[in-house]
Amino acid sequence: MLHTVFSPLHPRQSTSDSLLPAVSLGDPSFVSIREDDLAYDGEMNGSRPARRRGRLETRFSPPTSFPTELERTRLLEAIEQHTLARVIVFSGPSGYGKTTTLAQYARRHPENTLWLRLGEDDKDPRSFLRSLAQVCKHHRVPQSAWEQLDEQQDSRDILLGAITTDLNDHEDDLNIILDAGEFLSVESGRVFTTLLSAVGDGHRFFLAQHDEGAFNAAPFLARGEALIFTVNTLPFTETEAHKLADQLGEPNEAIQALQAQYQGWPAAVMLAIHGRRQNAPLPARLLVEQLFIPLPAPLKETLLTLAIKDTWTPEDFPILTSGVSGFTLIQQAGVPLTPLEDQRFVPHDVVRAFLRAELNRNPHRARGVYLRFARSLEQQDLPYQALHWFWEAREMADVIRLAEMLTPQWIQYSDWLLVRETLGPVTLTLLSPQLQALMAVALIETGEGSAGRELALRLIASPELVTAMSYFVLVISSFRAGNPLESVAYADAGLAIATDEADCIRLLRTKAGALSSTSRLEEGLGIAQEAVDRAQRLGDISGLLACVTTKAYLLEQLGRSDEALEEYERTHVAGRHHGFLNRSVPMVAHLAPYYVALGRLAEADAILDEFLLMCESRYPLGTSMLSLPLAGLRHAQGQKELAIMAGKRAFELFLAEKNMLGVGDSLSYFVYDELLDGNIQDAQLIYDKLFFQEYPDGNPIKSTQVTLKWSEPKAQDQQASHF
Repeated sequence: MLHTVFSPLHPRQSTSDSLLPAVSLGDPSFVSIREDDLAYDGEMNGSRPARRRGRLETRFSPPTSFPTELERTRLLEAIEQHTLARVIVFSGPSGYGKTTTLAQYARRHPENTLWLRLGEDDKDPRSFLRSLAQVCKHHRVPQSAWEQLDEQQDSRDILLGAITTDLNDHEDDLNIILDAGEFLSVESGRVFTTLLSAVGDGHRFFLAQHDEGAFNAAPFLARGEALIFTVNTLPFTETEAHKLADQLGEPNEAIQALQAQYQGWPAAVMLAIHGRRQNAPLPARLLVEQLFIPLPAPLKETLLTLAIKDTWTPEDFPILTSGVSGFTLIQQAGVPLTPLEDQRFVPHDVVRAFLRAELNRNPHRARGVYLRFARSLEQQDLPYQALHWFWEAREMADVIRLAEMLTPQWIQYSDWLLVRETLGPVTLTLLSPQLQALMAVALIETGEGSAGRELALRLIASPELVTAMSYFVLVISSFRAGNPLESVAYADAGLAIATDEADCIRLLRTKAGALSSTSRLEEGLGIAQEAVDRAQRLGDISGLLACVTTKAYLLEQLGRSDEALEEYERTHVAGRHHGFLNRSVPMVAHLAPYYVALGRLAEADAILDEFLLMCESRYPLGTSMLSLPLAGLRHAQGQKELAIMAGKRAFELFLAEKNMLGVGDSLSYFVYDELLDGNIQDAQLIYDKLFFQEYPDGNPIKSTQVTLKWSEPKAQDQQASHF
């Protein structure tokens, strides 16, 4: 039912190298100590506007062929034969011909193939979707739905819906090739998975990624909708080695020997041929070194400044005293470059890794190169790439500045996994207190509750580090641990120091939520209403949805059912309209039981089905919240076995998240049902698992709101009307 999230059902809609250690080159002049930082031309020059258009057009153009390229007929024919494959994945380390093979396929089908080379900023799901829209526009795919959007402000769900609609409206079948898939984050990978499921039959997606790529093709493979090439299928075969020998005019025996020595690894075979190193196998890094040793010193200096650039042009290289272009020399040396259009070339990953290692031998110089590159990327409006290279340059002021610039959208869209992936490589103690607190939120919202709480406690213990956000973390973790009064106390402490209105609203909302578990319901409702009013004045739609959900729950607790239902439904409609589906999950967890109580089972089924699918692809923490109301729905439908399964799933998920409030609710929801059936042993095992679970303070957790009297013979008579 994924199509219901994005658009009406459409006729096309689907139903169903690590960096090796540096070594010194034979020519010691390769690494020279220079106190000045080298300047860059073009995109690398921080003193003039960046050439954004050229960069984008390069991303959308597949590599062109080059004379020594071997046609991968075996792989191409496999793609042509697997007509039912919705996604074709090339997964393996650098140098296995992933990009080369996909470029050959693109040249076979130029009319209907879209090419996109991903980058660091595509880790952000919205940036990834904007890149897809740009490549569609570049290839003149009509974008009637996309053109109605505010692509900078609208949520990922709205952007995803527009992309889906435009692709489904397109009459011709498309091949959409994504190169450098290792740049997809977990969040972007989930968006890509959802897109694959929502786009109709006929379109095919291709992805080249390293082994550690975020996209998981297993579900599509299980349905017969995926074709995957790995290191087991990508290497040169003996037949391909023979063909390569004929093509290059090399002795067949020598090429076959290289094929055996390097186990068919295409990059190593080609490097060995160019380096004439056919006696014993060498690591790829040393093979690259052999190509660079004969080059003149000025050219080597230039290569170091290009180590981190995605593409090279002939203009990047000097004209040597001999009158020969430096670019001509590196081509003659056999340095592996993949040609693009517009006289641009992509250096192979093994080349860039080697040059990076050599550059890093002089840390001062490397930092200068990284800093200039980061500034250039920021000029091109590529904040994630710029942040990465500012960190490599150890320019913490710029790292913090860019991260704090991204913080509002991370919070607005609950992009907690993206926060962890972006800030994870940075030394935590070097971040600002606000960013450290943000990381604590990200930890507790992605299943690392203990680590998030521990970090927040460290922050509030230091007057220099404490922030309102750090108290917000403790409000959430205490509430989920079943300690509402502690949660209220942390909220009050945070409000006492909060100066930012958004922080105040978050703390008021969560304080009201904590009061819903006490006898102070009227007080909680008043605080929730204040949070709603303040969020409305601030214009914070995402925060407003969360505040209204909290208010509705307090109305429910006070027995004002009609008002609560009205607020829940209003939040549901607004969340859909604005695309904040993640904000709607807590609301759905309350709205679905309301529908069940009113006998509106079909509506409860539809809303739970839709949001559980969304949570599986985008918001795993929401699965536990929705599994419990699903159990109630299945029980009301008379599907008792399915109800027990859903209840147990909620219990296990809540327990893993250390959400003891949820654990207690799920226990009280289904354990007694086990007792009513006489399954006392199963109930005892579940209770024991809860009781002996260890919490961060080392004390055993006891069940909340549930006390089981296992020895009473009439246990089956207790709570007979629990459901």
